[in-house]
Amino acid sequence: MLLKWVICEVGDATRFTAGQSGWGSLRRWPGFLGQAGGWSTRVPGRAHILGCWRDRADYGAFMAAGHDRIAAGQAGSYHGIEVRLCDDARSVGRSIPEAFAAAEVVRLAHGPAHEHTAYFVRNEQSTPDDRLVWRSADPDPSGPGDDMFALVPEWTVVPRTD
Repeated sequence: MLLKWVICEVGDATRFTAGQSGWGSLRRWPGFLGQAGGWSTRVPGRAHILGCWRDRADYGAFMAAGHDRIAAGQAGSYHGIEVRLCDDARSVGRSIPEAFAAAEVVRLAHGPAHEHTAYFVRNEQSTPDDRLVWRSADPDPSGPGDDMFALVPEWTVVPRTD
């Protein structure tokens, strides 16, 4: 599974959130598994978005044919962006759409050897069964320490099942 982790530095939260609504059309793309995001509890104005794709080929097809049209609706709503891709992400427990739909908060934990874990939390509790794990060649982009982000329900996109 391919994980896309987007970190944006945002000045106008209302405008950014309005732009996020355009990403709902992702649910129609082959290989799209889900996307969720929200505001950092540690760094004001920082948005985290986690998106999952079946593989890099599906993600590449979307980038070539659909990304720029959707992204245009969010242009100018942030002043900094960092995008990280990881090909070897794996979910543990529930499926990505189920975990994204059930969570209220995502807790990011950064371990040794650049192993990262996103714990999906509801009612201030997480279990080892509700997580996404990946390794990267890069250190934690949010700086030392862990971070959490409160999910914004309007930013959650899961694939269509019909």
